[in-house]
Amino acid sequence: MAAGRIDPLVLKRAAPRDRSVKEVSGYRDALARIHADSGQLDLSTEEIRSFHRDMYRYTNETGGRWKRRDNAFLEVGSDGRQVVRFHPVSALATPKYMRRLVELHAREMGSAKIDPLLLAALLRRLTSCWRTYRKICSLSSVVRR
Repeated sequence: MAAGRIDPLVLKRAAPRDRSVKEVSGYRDALARIHADSGQLDLSTEEIRSFHRDMYRYTNETGGRWKRRDNAFLEVGSDGRQVVRFHPVSALATPKYMRRLVELHAREMGSAKIDPLLLAALLRRLTSCWRTYRKICSLSSVVRR
């Protein structure tokens, strides 16, 4: 990013020009909403999809819906050979896994046994592939409790 470009973007005085900056602008808006409405926000699958919609608002991608096709995370070798490194939750199972993740998060928040900051980090890690919409992380090891 060119020098002097970050402040106008953060202050919403300039339009994002490329994909990565468009995504950052979407994150900015989602975080602003979290900070403004933190007392009224209840984590739900609807809220997660809403944040995803916010995050992709400036891109050419449609945010806010679960993925429609199964996918895999591939490693491509120097010879061009592809190796599957990870099979995420299927498209069909994604809504169920996300509902379960929200339920587990609520349960742990209610128990007050784990610091909310750590729970937020765990939730973020479990959705770090964040393409629950296109590439969800496998939640099976957590959700099958």
